[in-house]
Amino acid sequence: MSMPDVLLPTAHIEIWSDIACPWCYIGKRRFAEALESFDDRDRVEVTWRSYQLSPDTPVGRRVPEVEALVAMNGMPAEQVRQMFAQVSDTAADVGLEIDFDNVVAANTFDAHRLAHLAGDKRDEVLEALFRAHFVDGEVVDDVDVLVKVAAEVGLDPESTRAALDGDDPAGEAAA
Repeated sequence: MSMPDVLLPTAHIEIWSDIACPWCYIGKRRFAEALESFDDRDRVEVTWRSYQLSPDTPVGRRVPEVEALVAMNGMPAEQVRQMFAQVSDTAADVGLEIDFDNVVAANTFDAHRLAHLAGDKRDEVLEALFRAHFVDGEVVDDVDVLVKVAAEVGLDPESTRAALDGDDPAGEAAA
C-alpha cells in the first residue's frame, strides 16, 4: 500500500539586493547553485526586491568605484583596493571575475526599474546587470546600457527605452 501524494507547501523567499553590491552578486550566484541542487526547487518561489546602497549617487557621474568609496567612507585608496581584492577572491570561488578596476559607481534606480519591468525575465536581467556592472565595467545608470542589457535577454529595446524614459517607478523598484 502506498502513501497518498502529499501536497507540499511552496517556500516563498524574498531577496533584497542592489546591482551595485558585489556581495549581492556573489550571494545571487551561491543561492542559484544551492537552489539548483535542491530536489524540491520547483516548490521555491523567489521574489527579488530592490534596495539602493547609495541612492544619492548622481546619475551619469562616471567615477571609478575606488574613488567613490574613498570619498564616501573616507578610507585610504589602498585600503579600498585591499578590500576589493578580498571580495574578488571570494567572487572567484563561485566563478565570478569581478574587475573592480573597471567598476564605475552608478545610481541603480533605473537598473532596478528595468529588473521590475522584465517580468518573468527578471532573474536573467539581474544577472546581466550584475555582469555589466562588475565584469564588463558598464555604467548601469546609462539608459543606453540598460536598453542593451534588456535586448541581450530578449526584451524589446524600444518598449524598454520608452518605459525607462517615462516617470513610472515600475512599482516595487521605488521600494
